[in-house]
Amino acid sequence: SFQPEYYSNIRTGIYEDYNLVLKIISSNLPDNWIIVYKEHPHQFLEKTGATLKDKNYYNEIKKIKNIKILSEKIDTYDLIKNSKATVSVGGTIGMEAMILGKPSILFGDAWYKSCKSIITIENNQDMKNAFNKIMSGFKPDEIDILSFLEKIYSLSSRLMSLYLSRNFENELINKSIEKTSNIKKEYHKVAEKFYEKFEALYRRDDKLK
Repeated sequence: SFQPEYYSNIRTGIYEDYNLVLKIISSNLPDNWIIVYKEHPHQFLEKTGATLKDKNYYNEIKKIKNIKILSEKIDTYDLIKNSKATVSVGGTIGMEAMILGKPSILFGDAWYKSCKSIITIENNQDMKNAFNKIMSGFKPDEIDILSFLEKIYSLSSRLMSLYLSRNFENELINKSIEKTSNIKKEYHKVAEKFYEKFEALYRRDDKLK
């Protein structure tokens, strides 16, 4: 995941230290498996990225057993499709992997953590159990994932409609296909504006003021 960032630092506790995460993975790795480490494509484009991931960071990673560092330009989805599983610290790749039918292991926190198909890690034993589970043939449940995503979208739409309408209860009672469609359009519009403002703030853009 890109660092520094809310989900990959603040919400992860001690697991914002990726060297620690990689050592836990390596110490429990099944025989003949390797860790493929791919950096977030924006890590080297953002000025803030170097504050947490400098030359010393990558030198420490190289010391870990069974690890191979790949270019950030390599297609992520090709890597997922050819993997046994993915491991993430708050990144969206965890959900992407499950959608592609691959076991997904999560350190720390993420918006999809409550999905039943995700394998969450709190300690070293959890990591060992996770690999045993995957070696035994565990796969994400497609119905579970689709149900989870539908609930997320439904909740998001309802919250956005509350934001857009002062008369929320009447909107729910009298809503039509057209109104639902408009809510979705407004949701995406507000989400785009939020992202623009967040990005501007993150870059300390004076235009935000």
